[in-house]
Order: sequence, then C-alpha cells, then structure tokens
Amino acid sequence: MISKKRVYKFIIRALLFSITYFFIRTFIFHATDINSTIMGAIAGGFVGFLFQFILTKPVESKTN
Repeated sequence: MISKKRVYKFIIRALLFSITYFFIRTFIFHATDINSTIMGAIAGGFVGFLFQFILTKPVESKTN
C-alpha cells in the first residue's frame, strides 16, 4: 500500500510541473493559444502523477 504522504507529494509535484510548464510556455516562448497551453499543462501534470504513482514501490507493513 502506498502511503498518503507519498501520494500528496506526487500531487504537489504534478501541480508544480503544470504551473511551471504553463508559465514557461506562455511567457518565455510566447504561446499564441492559451487554451492549448492550459490543456497541455494539465495533461502533463496528470501524466507525471500517474507515472510516479505507477513506478512507486508499495510500503510493506511490519507485522510480527
């Protein structure tokens, strides 16, 4: 089972990626279509979250 703390870290990383992608694409590369930039940022954050979630090893419970 994956801990809640780890899932929250993944969500924060995904949000930071989305926000960073949006600002870089909009202000540095001067994207002409804001809607596609927003959708790309959301999709990229979601894919990053899923990728991290899939590759995470479950935490084994220590029962004696």
